[in-house]
Amino acid sequence: MSEEAWVARARDALARPEPDRGDDVEVVRGARRALFDVAALRSLISIALAIAAWWVAILRAQGGDAPTAAPIDAIALLVELVALALSARAAVAMVELARRWRIWLSAARHALVMTPEGLLLRTPQGDAAVDRSDVVAVVERGEWGTRAGERWREVYVVTRSSSRRAFVTLPPVLGDTPGVLAEQLMRWLARTAVGEADDTDTDKATERSAEAPSPALVSVVYEQAVAGRAPPEVTVIRHGAGWLRRGPYASALMAIVVAHGFLQMPRASWIIAAPLAAVSIAICLGLPLMWLVRARSEIAPRRGVALVLTPTDALMRTRSGVLRIPWSDVGRLTVNARGTWSLFDGYSPARELVFVRRDGSAVRYQEAFLGAPVEVAKALCDHYRASATR
Repeated sequence: MSEEAWVARARDALARPEPDRGDDVEVVRGARRALFDVAALRSLISIALAIAAWWVAILRAQGGDAPTAAPIDAIALLVELVALALSARAAVAMVELARRWRIWLSAARHALVMTPEGLLLRTPQGDAAVDRSDVVAVVERGEWGTRAGERWREVYVVTRSSSRRAFVTLPPVLGDTPGVLAEQLMRWLARTAVGEADDTDTDKATERSAEAPSPALVSVVYEQAVAGRAPPEVTVIRHGAGWLRRGPYASALMAIVVAHGFLQMPRASWIIAAPLAAVSIAICLGLPLMWLVRARSEIAPRRGVALVLTPTDALMRTRSGVLRIPWSDVGRLTVNARGTWSLFDGYSPARELVFVRRDGSAVRYQEAFLGAPVEVAKALCDHYRASATR
């Protein structure tokens, strides 16, 4: 059945209140569920802490404590610094809660249709159709043991290169829970995969492998990916902007506090304190600026592309050139996480995709630089690696 035919069939199923009995089309309609969970509670706590910190800072500024003879109230400036830091985290939390609230309010305008030929996702932004032959895997965000209490999680439908998209995101308003939706999609994927592989598909896979780029042409393939002209058998994962949230921005807040403290000093002290304040502010602002320049110089050679996946290799670019990782050299792929602290995210796990080679060495790629969740990148790499070693 052509794509136009099954998509029209899926839309017809959406137009009916209930699918016909015995129909092989499954419809999952959006509903307002699980707005608040552990992650939402943490966001609310961040906002409450920021409000409390500013309340303490205002009381201190109004002379809530005994006056001091010192020209600068160090405790008041410390409280102000804490309030600014908590406000940065609270601002991110409010954006996340607003996004969650917007999706929750429009839950009834979301729907997912599963047919033997493909998936149709309906959102307020429009319809997205994914052919069954393009679906590689269905994954959730996070490890099984880290999902306790988190009911608001996206489910990702990972697709192969021919679909011209790396994944499709299913919002948490579909299905009773994200886990239930993922299991339903996995059953659909297993059911429609029966009898899918045949001699023709095998011949096509062999032909694609035979046409894979040679080691001498990997830079050409990378340039094609940058220009948006990658071959059909190549998947391109674009560079992400998540790394911007990991910078040392706390020192910039220190610059604000130092400037505020300087302005609060008696004017008679300005001549003496001005040079020291200027140097302190310059150092505090220079740290994040230096970090941004250094990080930008590291990622500039990638030219907006994080990973290029071909039937024979995974390609990534460094300042030394294109790094080629043949699938035959990859022993396994893992996702590692370690706790880090940042101004906007607080204490959170920094995750990375690890290519463990057969000789024991490893190549790591941080999720903050990926334009896709690390689970999606791993699923795509697993697909290419399995196809190359089949």
